[in-house]
Amino acid sequence: MFVDPRKIAIATAGFCAFLNLYSPQALLPALAHELGVGAAEISTIMTASALAIALTAPFTGVIADVLGRKRVITAAMLASWCRWRARRWRPT
Repeated sequence: MFVDPRKIAIATAGFCAFLNLYSPQALLPALAHELGVGAAEISTIMTASALAIALTAPFTGVIADVLGRKRVITAAMLASWCRWRARRWRPT
């Protein structure tokens, strides 16, 4: 059985995107305790990130249709890497 490596790459990228979105859920009880807030207040962390994706996804889809998915994904990956790299160079 042959599996297309491009499909594996897309599936991995999608998995990592949602992993990044939902990974803070495990930290919510500790964050609530540390910040002295209730479950309702701390759950806004998850709501804010999901809302940001919901609001930007339609626009990103339109841009991807116009410019091409590969260009948009490549630009997003480059922007993400630049942000990560800038944080690494930042003095602590």
